[in-house]
Amino acid sequence: ALEDLENGATGLEFEFAGGPGTRGFGLADASKKTLARACGGVHLDAGIMIALNPVIGRENAGETFADMIEARKLDPAKLDLHFNYQALSTMAVRGAAAIAWPNYEKSFGQVVNGLIKRGFKGPFVLADGRPVHDAGGSEVQELAFTLALALAYLRMLEASGLDLDAARAAISFRLSADADQFLTMAKFRALRLLSARVEQACGL
Repeated sequence: ALEDLENGATGLEFEFAGGPGTRGFGLADASKKTLARACGGVHLDAGIMIALNPVIGRENAGETFADMIEARKLDPAKLDLHFNYQALSTMAVRGAAAIAWPNYEKSFGQVVNGLIKRGFKGPFVLADGRPVHDAGGSEVQELAFTLALALAYLRMLEASGLDLDAARAAISFRLSADADQFLTMAKFRALRLLSARVEQACGL
């Protein structure tokens, strides 16, 4: 990773084993030791984009990374850090959940609120449509799934105490991109329009 950054890479993304996009790979754990080793020599405040992908049911990579940022005495508000919590996508890939989503919402919202209070600006949650694409779903199905995720996260964040504008800013999106570049571009544009329509319906 350090070599890539030194040769022009503009971002660093962490994937942890068991995550929805790892394809059987990823860092073995999200312990303090593992993250410190992965970030060894990396200037996290040098303007690079950093993306985490915490895995539900395992170590909280987001909070561990936040602890490391504070230990390095870096200003969290100046980092381009995407936490990418994606609980619902992970549940979809696994086909099951340890607890029902309504019972998980409160603790999930508390994690995001805790990071905001520590000075991080997010985004914090990721509406990831790739599981549907990977399962053979159509572009329309992927868009519907992604939008449903975003709406569920928006409701969760509002219920946890964030105003709608802050909740909107806490959510990012990810879609698959394949060899059909024109259809891929159309899909991304459609998501932008659909997301804007949801925001309009929410009075944003």
